Amino acid sequence: MMSSEPSELDKKIQSAAELSQKITNALKETSKKKSEQASEEFNTIIKKNESEEEERTLQAEIKRKARRDEIRKQWKRY
Repeated sequence: MMSSEPSELDKKIQSAAELSQKITNALKETSKKKSEQASEEFNTIIKKNESEEEERTLQAEIKRKARRDEIRKQWKRY
């Protein structure tokens, strides 16, 4: 005659399944956090690179303007 109570093996299987689910959830959460962190770091690097590019462009424009002004001064001398 079968008892309606879960057997010891059934209890262990249930416990193992619950533990497995907890581990899976923890791994998903850790992976999600790491992915978000990597994404934030990537976006920070992109913004930094864009800022550096803007700065280089601005400096190059300043140099071009200074060079044009210098050439104009030389031409006015002649």
